[in-house]
Amino acid sequence: MFDRYPYWFTFFTVLGFRVELSAPSSQELYAKGIDTISSQSVCYPAKLAHGHIMDLVERGVKHIFYPCISREEKEDDTADDTYNCPVVSGYPEVLRLNMGILKENDVTLHCPFLQMGKFNNLLGGLYEELRGFDIPRREIANALYDAAFEQNRFRDEMRRLGEETLEELEESGRLGVVLTGHPYHLDPAINHGIPE
Repeated sequence: MFDRYPYWFTFFTVLGFRVELSAPSSQELYAKGIDTISSQSVCYPAKLAHGHIMDLVERGVKHIFYPCISREEKEDDTADDTYNCPVVSGYPEVLRLNMGILKENDVTLHCPFLQMGKFNNLLGGLYEELRGFDIPRREIANALYDAAFEQNRFRDEMRRLGEETLEELEESGRLGVVLTGHPYHLDPAINHGIPE
Protein backbone atom coordinates (compact mmCIF):
# COMPACT_ATOMS: atom_id res chain seq x y z
CA MET A 1 0.00 0.00 0.00
CA PHE A 2 3.00 2.36 0.30
CA ASP A 3 3.05 3.46 -3.33
CA ARG A 4 -0.74 3.52 -3.66
CA TYR A 5 -1.66 5.25 -0.42
CA PRO A 6 -2.65 8.57 -2.09
CA TYR A 7 -4.91 6.61 -4.44
CA TRP A 8 -6.73 4.50 -1.86
CA PHE A 9 -6.91 7.25 0.76
CA THR A 10 -8.59 9.55 -1.78
CA PHE A 11 -10.90 6.82 -3.08
CA PHE A 12 -12.27 5.88 0.33
CA THR A 13 -12.36 9.42 1.70
CA VAL A 14 -14.37 10.65 -1.30
CA LEU A 15 -16.86 7.84 -0.62
CA GLY A 16 -17.23 8.96 3.00
CA PHE A 17 -15.15 6.31 4.74
CA ARG A 18 -12.72 7.10 7.55
CA VAL A 19 -9.30 5.73 6.62
CA GLU A 20 -7.33 4.22 9.50
CA LEU A 21 -3.85 2.81 9.16
CA SER A 22 -2.32 0.05 11.23
CA ALA A 23 0.58 0.92 13.50
CA PRO A 24 4.04 1.35 11.98
CA SER A 25 5.86 -1.91 11.34
CA SER A 26 8.03 -3.17 14.17
CA GLN A 27 9.18 -6.41 15.78
CA GLU A 28 6.31 -6.06 18.26
CA LEU A 29 3.79 -5.75 15.43
CA TYR A 30 5.34 -8.74 13.67
CA ALA A 31 5.02 -10.78 16.88
CA LYS A 32 1.28 -9.98 17.09
CA GLY A 33 0.57 -12.03 13.99
CA ILE A 34 3.28 -14.68 14.15
CA ASP A 35 0.97 -17.52 15.20
CA THR A 36 -1.24 -17.00 12.15
CA ILE A 37 1.58 -17.30 9.58
CA SER A 38 0.88 -20.49 7.66
CA SER A 39 4.27 -20.79 5.92
CA GLN A 40 7.72 -19.78 7.09
CA SER A 41 8.91 -19.63 3.48
CA VAL A 42 6.92 -16.50 2.61
CA CYS A 43 8.76 -13.16 2.52
CA TYR A 44 9.10 -10.90 5.55
CA PRO A 45 6.75 -8.19 4.20
CA ALA A 46 4.00 -10.82 3.90
CA LYS A 47 4.69 -12.06 7.42
CA LEU A 48 4.44 -8.48 8.69
CA ALA A 49 0.98 -8.20 7.11
CA HIS A 50 -0.36 -10.63 9.74
CA GLY A 51 0.66 -8.23 12.51
CA HIS A 52 -0.88 -5.27 10.69
CA ILE A 53 -4.20 -7.11 10.38
CA MET A 54 -4.06 -8.11 14.07
CA ASP A 55 -3.39 -4.49 15.03
CA LEU A 56 -6.45 -3.25 13.14
CA VAL A 57 -8.68 -5.98 14.57
CA GLU A 58 -7.48 -5.21 18.11
CA ARG A 59 -8.39 -1.55 17.56
CA GLY A 60 -11.96 -2.48 16.61
CA VAL A 61 -11.76 -1.88 12.85
CA LYS A 62 -14.59 -3.88 11.24
CA HIS A 63 -13.70 -3.47 7.55
CA ILE A 64 -10.14 -3.89 6.31
CA PHE A 65 -9.27 -3.26 2.67
CA TYR A 66 -6.35 -5.23 1.27
CA PRO A 67 -6.86 -5.91 -2.43
CA CYS A 68 -5.25 -8.66 -4.47
CA ILE A 69 -3.51 -6.67 -7.22
CA SER A 70 -2.49 -8.94 -10.08
CA ARG A 71 -1.27 -6.19 -12.41
CA GLU A 72 -0.06 -2.63 -12.00
CA GLU A 73 -0.38 0.28 -14.39
CA LYS A 74 2.10 0.24 -17.23
CA GLU A 75 4.26 3.25 -16.42
CA ASP A 76 7.01 2.52 -18.94
CA ASP A 77 6.22 1.59 -22.54
CA THR A 78 9.36 -0.55 -22.72
CA ALA A 79 8.23 -2.80 -19.86
CA ASP A 80 7.30 -6.32 -20.95
CA ASP A 81 4.41 -6.63 -18.52
CA THR A 82 3.05 -5.36 -15.22
CA TYR A 83 2.42 -8.54 -13.23
CA ASN A 84 2.98 -8.38 -9.50
CA CYS A 85 4.63 -11.21 -7.66
CA PRO A 86 2.28 -14.03 -6.57
CA VAL A 87 2.42 -12.85 -2.96
CA VAL A 88 1.13 -9.38 -3.84
CA SER A 89 -1.41 -10.92 -6.19
CA GLY A 90 -2.95 -13.30 -3.72
CA TYR A 91 -1.65 -13.02 -0.16
CA PRO A 92 -4.66 -11.09 1.14
CA GLU A 93 -6.64 -14.28 0.51
CA VAL A 94 -4.16 -16.23 2.63
CA LEU A 95 -4.70 -13.73 5.44
CA ARG A 96 -8.49 -13.87 5.08
CA LEU A 97 -8.52 -17.66 5.22
CA ASN A 98 -5.88 -18.18 7.93
CA MET A 99 -6.71 -15.54 10.50
CA GLY A 100 -9.52 -16.86 12.65
CA ILE A 101 -9.53 -13.60 14.61
CA LEU A 102 -11.32 -11.97 11.67
CA LYS A 103 -14.36 -14.25 12.00
CA GLU A 104 -14.20 -14.23 15.81
CA ASN A 105 -14.47 -10.42 15.80
CA ASP A 106 -16.91 -10.09 12.86
CA VAL A 107 -14.29 -8.31 10.74
CA THR A 108 -14.49 -8.31 6.96
CA LEU A 109 -11.22 -8.40 5.08
CA HIS A 110 -12.06 -6.95 1.68
CA CYS A 111 -9.63 -8.42 -0.83
CA PRO A 112 -11.07 -8.10 -4.32
CA PHE A 113 -8.93 -9.14 -7.27
CA LEU A 114 -8.12 -5.94 -9.17
CA GLN A 115 -5.86 -4.70 -11.96
CA MET A 116 -4.54 -1.18 -11.59
CA GLY A 117 -4.82 0.91 -14.74
CA LYS A 118 -7.86 -1.05 -15.94
CA PHE A 119 -10.73 1.31 -15.13
CA ASN A 120 -13.56 -1.11 -15.93
CA ASN A 121 -11.94 -3.86 -13.88
CA LEU A 122 -11.52 -1.49 -10.94
CA LEU A 123 -15.05 -0.12 -11.22
CA GLY A 124 -16.69 -3.52 -11.52
CA GLY A 125 -14.59 -5.15 -8.82
CA LEU A 126 -15.01 -2.31 -6.33
CA TYR A 127 -18.72 -1.95 -7.04
CA GLU A 128 -19.20 -5.65 -6.25
CA GLU A 129 -16.94 -5.52 -3.19
CA LEU A 130 -18.70 -2.46 -1.75
CA ARG A 131 -22.23 -3.58 -2.65
CA GLY A 132 -23.16 -3.93 1.02
CA PHE A 133 -22.56 -0.19 1.55
CA ASP A 134 -25.17 0.80 -1.08
CA ILE A 135 -22.81 3.09 -2.96
CA PRO A 136 -24.02 3.93 -6.47
CA ARG A 137 -21.78 2.84 -9.33
CA ARG A 138 -21.46 6.46 -10.52
CA GLU A 139 -20.09 7.54 -7.10
CA ILE A 140 -17.51 4.75 -7.22
CA ALA A 141 -16.53 5.85 -10.73
CA ASN A 142 -16.14 9.47 -9.60
CA ALA A 143 -14.06 8.37 -6.60
CA LEU A 144 -11.81 6.38 -8.95
CA TYR A 145 -11.27 9.47 -11.11
CA ASP A 146 -10.44 11.53 -8.02
CA ALA A 147 -8.09 8.80 -6.78
CA ALA A 148 -6.25 8.62 -10.12
CA PHE A 149 -5.90 12.41 -10.15
CA GLU A 150 -4.41 12.40 -6.63
CA GLN A 151 -2.05 9.52 -7.42
CA ASN A 152 -0.82 11.38 -10.52
CA ARG A 153 -0.43 14.59 -8.50
CA PHE A 154 1.65 12.66 -5.95
CA ARG A 155 3.86 11.13 -8.67
CA ASP A 156 4.33 14.54 -10.28
CA GLU A 157 5.38 15.97 -6.92
CA MET A 158 7.87 13.12 -6.39
CA ARG A 159 9.26 13.70 -9.89
CA ARG A 160 9.55 17.44 -9.23
CA LEU A 161 11.38 16.84 -5.94
CA GLY A 162 13.75 14.43 -7.69
CA GLU A 163 14.51 17.00 -10.40
CA GLU A 164 15.14 19.67 -7.76
CA THR A 165 17.52 17.32 -5.96
CA LEU A 166 19.43 16.60 -9.18
CA GLU A 167 19.70 20.33 -9.90
CA GLU A 168 20.97 20.96 -6.36
CA LEU A 169 23.58 18.20 -6.72
CA GLU A 170 24.72 19.56 -10.06
CA GLU A 171 24.98 23.13 -8.76
CA SER A 172 26.79 22.14 -5.58
CA GLY A 173 29.05 19.52 -7.15
CA ARG A 174 28.04 17.05 -4.43
CA LEU A 175 27.43 13.37 -5.07
CA GLY A 176 24.08 11.70 -4.67
CA VAL A 177 23.10 8.11 -4.04
CA VAL A 178 20.00 6.57 -5.62
CA LEU A 179 18.45 3.69 -3.72
CA THR A 180 16.01 1.52 -5.65
CA GLY A 181 13.79 -1.27 -4.53
CA HIS A 182 10.22 -2.33 -4.05
CA PRO A 183 7.71 0.15 -2.58
CA TYR A 184 7.69 -1.78 0.71
CA HIS A 185 11.34 -0.86 1.16
CA LEU A 186 10.03 2.50 2.35
CA ASP A 187 8.93 0.66 5.51
CA PRO A 188 11.62 1.22 8.18
CA ALA A 189 11.10 -2.28 9.59
CA ILE A 190 11.91 -3.76 6.18
CA ASN A 191 14.70 -1.49 4.95
CA HIS A 192 16.76 -1.90 8.15
CA GLY A 193 17.78 1.76 8.14
CA ILE A 194 19.68 1.54 4.85
CA PRO A 195 18.40 4.97 3.62
CA GLU A 196 19.72 6.59 6.81
